[in-house]
Amino acid sequence: MKSLARKVTTFGLLGTTVLSPVLLSAQPVEALPKKDVLDKLGPVLIYTVVAVDKAKNQAVPLTAEVQKGKEKFNVAWVFFSPQEAQKFVDKQKQEATALKTKDPKAAAAQMKILNNTIVAPDSLATFYEAATSSKSALKLQFVPIVQEVKQAKGIESKFQGVPLFRVNFGKNRYGTSFFFSKKELDTELESLKKSQPKLARDAKIEVVPLEGLIDVLSRENGEDLKKVRLLAPLESRKLLRKIYEQTRGKDKPAPAATPKK
Repeated sequence: MKSLARKVTTFGLLGTTVLSPVLLSAQPVEALPKKDVLDKLGPVLIYTVVAVDKAKNQAVPLTAEVQKGKEKFNVAWVFFSPQEAQKFVDKQKQEATALKTKDPKAAAAQMKILNNTIVAPDSLATFYEAATSSKSALKLQFVPIVQEVKQAKGIESKFQGVPLFRVNFGKNRYGTSFFFSKKELDTELESLKKSQPKLARDAKIEVVPLEGLIDVLSRENGEDLKKVRLLAPLESRKLLRKIYEQTRGKDKPAPAATPKK
């Protein structure tokens, strides 16, 4: 897992900004099998702001047109907590209200869309699959949880991206579970210190960007990558289990909500 840490961390320091669009492309032959990647991303629940058109009976993710040089593309926001997604909607409404004095028509059009939006949960695997299956690249705006970014910067002051926390046990031994919540990992580590004090004696928490991990999973293969597990916040894991039970029935096993180290 040492090589994985180096690859992921390097990616994060070189190119990722906190709100940079994430470009996902088709997997190279030497990468992990796509099914394996989807299995790892599947339990990660994300939230998007969806515009609902009742007249057409359809709902599509809210996007914004972005221009980079001569290139124009649409970006969809991907949040990792429903609260952060709702804050985004509220902020957009405030900006639309402030726009009334300058451009009432544009403000009214924006508010009409915003008043018909909902925060919808989905799996990160869904977006990954769409991005890697399409000939045209899908650009996503990953929006990290503010509190977790603060925690990440306490570990790595220049950290950028969506934080993932994992344990470094020392002597080239690393935890294979990556947590979106540092608090949850802190709890797991404290429990481990009581049950296996020798193992946890030199343990420390490290942080790497989700964007970098996805990049590595999409390009490379290896035993260390096969062991990787992503643990979304407990709130999202519980919601995922509830959605699973509602859509698949309680007679089939649901994804585990209890993290394993």
